[in-house]
Amino acid sequence: MPKRRKFEENTNYHVYNRWLYKQTLFHNNKDLQRFLWYIDIYKKKCEKDLSILAYCILPNHFHLVVHNISDGHRLSYFIGNICAAYTRYYKTKYSKEKGKMYFECRFKAKEIIDEDYLQQCIQYVENNPLKHGLVDKVEDWLFKSESSHPGANIENINWERDF
Repeated sequence: MPKRRKFEENTNYHVYNRWLYKQTLFHNNKDLQRFLWYIDIYKKKCEKDLSILAYCILPNHFHLVVHNISDGHRLSYFIGNICAAYTRYYKTKYSKEKGKMYFECRFKAKEIIDEDYLQQCIQYVENNPLKHGLVDKVEDWLFKSESSHPGANIENINWERDF
């Protein structure tokens, strides 16, 4: 198994991963909601170490723009636990296969080197549903952040709501 990557302090990263063979990761809105719930749980456990600047959850992959506050392996802990928790949920709900991998790899994290690239990355992440033809207007996609709207973030999601 590859070594965990050490992430630099006070650095932004574009983090993403997809389901094996580009298959559907989230079959319905409840699955998307569950994944966001896991993000919220582990974000609270890592709030001293990282913050989420933008996110978008799509049927077969996800994107996060994360500000890493302290150096070390907390970003790996955060993403690894989200993916492991969702994989357990998925196996329980859809498949009883043991030992099967569901994500293509651990995850990918690209360092964001400057403010211009950060803004481009946030825009790319938040416009991803439009790029993939999931909606006609990007604001119709419920499972993304909205950097242009203050306060529109994971904390404001109504977890009881059936999307």
